[in-house]
Amino acid sequence: EAADPRTHDAVRALLAGRVLRPVLVVGAGERPDDAVLEPLRAAGAELVDAEDPAVHARTVDHLLARRAAKGLTRDAAEAYARRPLVAADVLVAQGAVDGCVAGAVA
Repeated sequence: EAADPRTHDAVRALLAGRVLRPVLVVGAGERPDDAVLEPLRAAGAELVDAEDPAVHARTVDHLLARRAAKGLTRDAAEAYARRPLVAADVLVAQGAVDGCVAGAVA
């Protein structure tokens, strides 16, 4: 939900309070303008693009490892992996980040 202005406000507050290092996950049409992202990145936020080939491949592999036995197909995993919230959840599951705050929009 990196395109939501409330998310930008929260990231700024977290950066100002030095509480943690925010990671914004974008993808599948949820990418704010660089004019919005660049100041957040410059202040210390990390940006992860769910559609980056390496991120996408890791997400697809994780989804298939966890859900193929339940019927998840590669095509469905490819589609899900482009969703920022799915990619963020996989980052948590893999230990790349410590948590995910979401649900304001989706």
